[in-house]
Amino acid sequence: MNHIANYLKKLTIENFQSHVKTTIEPAPPGQLTVITGPSDSGKTAVLRAGRWVFNNQPQGADFIRVGASFARTTVDYASGHTVIRERTKATNRYKIVAPGADGAKTGPQVFEGFGSSVPLEVQEITGVKPVKIGDLELNLNLVGQLDGPFLGSSVSGGAR
Repeated sequence: MNHIANYLKKLTIENFQSHVKTTIEPAPPGQLTVITGPSDSGKTAVLRAGRWVFNNQPQGADFIRVGASFARTTVDYASGHTVIRERTKATNRYKIVAPGADGAKTGPQVFEGFGSSVPLEVQEITGVKPVKIGDLELNLNLVGQLDGPFLGSSVSGGAR
């Protein structure tokens, strides 16, 4: 799959931390999307929801919004694919909805019991995969303002 042509068209976050339902439509490839707002308005939760769908972090169910029964992050791509990450107290799954030959959606293909990793089929659609440097595995696609710089002090000298 060509990941350049398969850019992210829409991100929908439901019942994740402070977000009841938030939809973000980022700028097209080659342009910049900036998320701004006052303190405690949910900016960092957007990054966490991204880490959850792309890296399967955080684990557990503590990020489900208080009073809600589930959390869901949905990522729609230009290719027509949709990746859905869902969590309830009883279920933990990824779903892939693919475009059919006639343009109608197919699926969903459901993935459960994947442990701490992200199913390879999901990684193929998102283009987000961990990078191995020596014996160190890094997720480099999403970083927050307080995260260490790329290959910064948290990486051993031999791995740099």
